[in-house]
Order: sequence, then C-alpha cells, then structure tokens
Amino acid sequence: LPVYYNYKPSKAYWVEGGRSRHQGYADMPGTPLYPFGYGLSYSHFEYSNLHVEPAEIHSGGEARVTFDVKNSGDRAGVETVQLYLHEKYAPVSTPVKQLRGFERVALDPEETKTVTLKLTPEDLQLLDIDMRWRVVPGYFEIMVGRSSADLPLQGVLKVTP
Repeated sequence: LPVYYNYKPSKAYWVEGGRSRHQGYADMPGTPLYPFGYGLSYSHFEYSNLHVEPAEIHSGGEARVTFDVKNSGDRAGVETVQLYLHEKYAPVSTPVKQLRGFERVALDPEETKTVTLKLTPEDLQLLDIDMRWRVVPGYFEIMVGRSSADLPLQGVLKVTP
C-alpha cells in the first residue's frame, strides 16, 4: 500500500485539527497498521518542556531542540525519541513530516532526562525548483515524539536569509 509517514500534501489528503490525513481506500482506512517508529515498551514515557534555541537562526545557522522525557511507569525502559520537521511555506512541495533526528534514552522508573538534538543546515535544506539543495528561509514546524503518528511536542523555528 502507498501509506507512509512522509507523504507530500495533495488533494488525496484532508486536514483534521491541523494534521493531514489520508482519505482512505474503498475497503480500508488510509493509515498504516503500525506507523513509522512504532514500538512497544513495558513502561510509559511522557514528553515535556520543548525548547528551540535559538528560536530564530540564519540559513547557515544551527539550532538545538531540547525536551524532557520521563519514565512514568514502574519498570525500567528504553524510549527512542524522534524529531520531525516540516517547512510551512516552501517554494516546492515538501513532505508533511521528515525524520531529522532520533536518540535512544534509557530510563529507570520515575527518572527524567533532558534530551538535546541539533538541527544543522543539512537538516533544513530542500531540493529547489532548479534541482539545487538549499535552505529556504521560513518557518519550520518541529515535532517530537515516540513515532510519526504520536508527536506530543510541537514548536517552531524561524529561518531568516
């Protein structure tokens, strides 16, 4: 099936509460059974305190995305945190989500760790209409969570020329 997390927006998709969804097929929904990054754990993890620093960078600059992950379960566990990006207004069509970073975090029960992921110009670039890789100034949506379908933290990074 042509169902994947980094599809490009088109007429085949509709928006629900700010998130795009596939309309589906005649005999089944248009969502994957297991979204990209899906995994099970014997524990439960909570995400909080998203910070993008600096909140505004130049097209050649770098930013740090920092957030907390807490093991709120009663067993030790490992969570693979994932960072996705989407440029809001790009001159060419871009995927609705692109995986740009991840990290495995081992936590004991009730332990909290701060995770920092770095965004570089290579993470922000797109292939423009002239088939050249470049960073296009604009607003980038930052989404952090446990899978491509479960992204509880969201923020914005502004890129200037």
